[in-house]
Amino acid sequence: MARARLIALLLPAMCAGPVSSRQKSTDPDNNSIVVSTGAVGAGTTGTKFTVVVAGQPAGVFESAAPSDAPEPQRGKTVSWVSFDATIGVPVQIKVEPDLPWQACIVRPLSLGIRPTRGENNSAVFTLITPSQISVEFDDSTDPLLVFSNPPSPLVPRDTPGNGPVITFGPGLHDIGAGYVVPPNATVHLAAGAWVRGTLTTHGRRASGITVEGRGVLDGSLIPHPATATDALALINLCGDGITVRGVTLVNAPTYLLQVNAFWQPGCDGSGTVVENVKLIAWHYTSDGIMVGRDSVVRDNFIKCNDDALKLFMGGTFWERNTIWQLDNGQSFMLSWITDTDERNVTVTDCTVIHVEHFKDYGDHARPSVIGAVHGGTGRLSDYSFSNITVEGDVYRAVGLAVEPNAWGHGSTGSIDAIGFAGVQFLGNATSLSLIHGSRAGDSRTGEQRAGPGIISSVHFDDLSVNGKWASSASFVIDPATTTNITFS
Repeated sequence: MARARLIALLLPAMCAGPVSSRQKSTDPDNNSIVVSTGAVGAGTTGTKFTVVVAGQPAGVFESAAPSDAPEPQRGKTVSWVSFDATIGVPVQIKVEPDLPWQACIVRPLSLGIRPTRGENNSAVFTLITPSQISVEFDDSTDPLLVFSNPPSPLVPRDTPGNGPVITFGPGLHDIGAGYVVPPNATVHLAAGAWVRGTLTTHGRRASGITVEGRGVLDGSLIPHPATATDALALINLCGDGITVRGVTLVNAPTYLLQVNAFWQPGCDGSGTVVENVKLIAWHYTSDGIMVGRDSVVRDNFIKCNDDALKLFMGGTFWERNTIWQLDNGQSFMLSWITDTDERNVTVTDCTVIHVEHFKDYGDHARPSVIGAVHGGTGRLSDYSFSNITVEGDVYRAVGLAVEPNAWGHGSTGSIDAIGFAGVQFLGNATSLSLIHGSRAGDSRTGEQRAGPGIISSVHFDDLSVNGKWASSASFVIDPATTTNITFS
């Protein structure tokens, strides 16, 4: 067996001593800004697991649900390890929980990983990089996440004609809420960096930004606001050609990662890439990922308590994302308030490993795994969902609605030309799926084009729930406000 080349283990020993918070490097060959203010603080190190990766001890980190988290989440934790390894090379992982165990499950189940029992109460398995998995013992609500990353690129350097490189080295950094990132800047969170605060462009366009690295951006010092606010998103950027890659975002007070949130004036950039980002949050309004038009979102892990992937803008491509949906929000959300016509959205090869929904929210569409409560005036069309797997039981599989909501007060938008192919719900659904518009339409012409308030031309090909093919009997479909809803 080829030996894995481990490149960046997040180890507590990597924490640097305090230096000035914005000290320019004295290396004549490196003009980057280096930010390093101290060691990782107490409370970030996990204590529930001991992990060995390819024979090397791995740093284990932890996020605990805060005391003001929604009641279903209080008392829960999530631990994680993160390391880089050569792509395609098997890496042996040994996990030793702090309590005896009977069963160990590794998700996504499609990976086929079956741990064996090792010495000292450990579970042992082999992982192929890149992977993002959840290791779960018995019925514990405290999982271990293992993030196996492809090799990290070299630390960038300032070069003439390019923007600044802002580096947060190993250690603890308090940057506060609203650290402004300038245009064309690269923000590098090194392995071992724990950065407390938020990154923003303050709603102004600042194109060409890259946020990358293996460090952690933590929002735990920022109180959870009574209502969602863009100003407190962990990453809130506007502009063209923005990339967010490799970092871990935890303990968001509200939104996790949004680039070009269209409801912010002038925030209409495009061409975003979000890849290999790990996101963990507990509060309601902790939405996962939002991007503008013509963007790519791939290979990310999201554990959040509001809409995980916000499929709001056209020309976007979402692939190989892994989701743990807490008790609120949709895993794949098409719209709340979209007033523009958006088309060509592709979602493929994604896995939802848990859905914790347990009650109806009373608006005829939530909660659902794939959903819309479209209260805008735009026409949403040409959405494609393929090779989606949802593990475990859910409350509702699909809920598509055109109707007013607390944020979007219209009912004249429409949804049409939505295709589902190879979407599997491995468990049961408590409630039937729903599709309804907001007013009766005129379908006598036989045209497939949607009208105001209508949902039309939705096709389900190989949609299954608990091993059974879905049909119209699996749905509540309003005939007065829908047309051409088909199953095969």
